[in-house]
Amino acid sequence: MKELTSAGDAGKRNVTNRFEAVRCQACGRSVARKSRQQRYCSDRCRDFEKGQRRVRKSWPGAVSIDRDLLRKILRAEIGDEPCAPGS
Repeated sequence: MKELTSAGDAGKRNVTNRFEAVRCQACGRSVARKSRQQRYCSDRCRDFEKGQRRVRKSWPGAVSIDRDLLRKILRAEIGDEPCAPGS
């Protein structure tokens, strides 16, 4: 019988009470809940948290350069022959 009750408990969802106070995930402040899916106390905290999660993939305005072109530029600036790989 214990296996049946423990299996039944594992399937329960965590239901939020709409009258409970919500703790802001950005600043930790406790405020009255306005909706069940509310996670932040204000728009400012939501925007701040969104900015913290954003990851910049590359520098703005960065241009990718072909490896051979980079070698030619370095050879022209330094004036030395590049080393062969493995030597």
